[in-house]
Amino acid sequence: MFRFYALRVLKDYLGHVIFIGLPLVLIYVNMEIQANAHPDADLGHIAFFMGIGFILMFQIFGAAYTTEGMEGDFFTSFKDRLRASPVHPVRFMVTNMFYSSLVSFLQLMLILAFIFVIYEPTVSNWGLAVLVIFLGVGFTQTLGAVVIILVKKANKAQAVITLYAIGGSILAGHIIGLPDNAVINFLKDYASPISWQRISIEYFVDGDYAMGMLGIGLLLGAWAIILMVLLRMSRRVIA
Repeated sequence: MFRFYALRVLKDYLGHVIFIGLPLVLIYVNMEIQANAHPDADLGHIAFFMGIGFILMFQIFGAAYTTEGMEGDFFTSFKDRLRASPVHPVRFMVTNMFYSSLVSFLQLMLILAFIFVIYEPTVSNWGLAVLVIFLGVGFTQTLGAVVIILVKKANKAQAVITLYAIGGSILAGHIIGLPDNAVINFLKDYASPISWQRISIEYFVDGDYAMGMLGIGLLLGAWAIILMVLLRMSRRVIA
């Protein structure tokens, strides 16, 4: 069972190209623009936080692994084969989510490694940034599982996830510049799990551990809620 799910995710070559290659191209192009426009700027610092923005966005798109896998397992004729298996269906769901999370996390780490190798940013506590990304991957894959159970089609689930990724990234200030006022700044920091991860990473890099833990606490709280929702909803799927 474990080998089947590992190979299924690893053989998604198009997914690897999109989730690794596309953000690398976007980071490189944007950094070339930054280098030409601001040659005296700290490009390593810019690259790190620009990369974090793309990582948090593509982390959400990575939920496609869970949605596609669960559609194939529970919303096609393959479900009857799972019922005939001596293994409880929940184990199939958990295994699918585990390998989807692992592959998505490794993809994001390759993007982060690219930034450190090419642009050599000097940032402190980057290991805590990795922890935040790891927790974010788990949250996102769990959210993807809830969405696919609700809509039952991977393409519809991915449409919902895409809207969340774009909307959350805009609110977090990753896609377009937002006005500088109290309301907008509050939304940028606390409107979505993307924002919580961003502020947590920023505070950790700045050495403010208390505020960094606030972002992690919000993320873990939301993840716990989503997990409880998934546990209740999964009963309908495996029935």
